[in-house]
Amino acid sequence: MPTACLAAILVYTGVKLLNVGALRNLHRYGTAVMAVAIITTVMIVVSSLLTGIVVGLVLSLLQLLHAISKLKVRVNKDPVSDRIDVLFEGSAIFVNLPRFIDTLDEIPETGEVHVHIRGLNYIDHAAIEALQNWETVRVSRGAQVYVAWDEFMNLYQSTNTVPALR
Repeated sequence: MPTACLAAILVYTGVKLLNVGALRNLHRYGTAVMAVAIITTVMIVVSSLLTGIVVGLVLSLLQLLHAISKLKVRVNKDPVSDRIDVLFEGSAIFVNLPRFIDTLDEIPETGEVHVHIRGLNYIDHAAIEALQNWETVRVSRGAQVYVAWDEFMNLYQSTNTVPALR
C-alpha cells in the first residue's frame, strides 16, 4: 500500500510539472528546449524523480555542448601574393577538433599561411595543441606559417581562468 501511495504522489507531481502554459512559453525558445522539458517530465512519471532529473540534466548538457561547439573556418587564398589567410569563427573545442584539423590539413603547402583569431570566442587546449602540431609539421616541410600565438594564448587564458576566491 505505501508503494502505491508513493507512486500516486509521483504521478501527480509529474502531471503538475507538465504545465501546458509553461510548455507554450518554452516553445518560444525552440523545440529543443521544449523537448527536454517533455522528456524530463515523462521520465519522472515513467521511472523516478531522480532518473527524470538526471535525464533532463544530461539532455540540457548535450544541448549546451552542441550550441557551443559551432566552428566556422574560412580559408582565403590570394592568388597574386600566394598568401593564405585562415579565419576562425565560433568555438574551437575538442568536439569539433576533427573538422578543425581536417581544414588545416587541406590548406596547400605552398605560400604563406597566416592564422587569425579575430572571430574566435573560445579555444581549448586540445585545439591549441592541434594548431601547434600542424604548425610544427608545416614549418618542418619548409612552409611559412604565421600564427598570432600571443592572441591565442590570451584568449585561452581569459576564457579558462578561474576567479580567485576571497
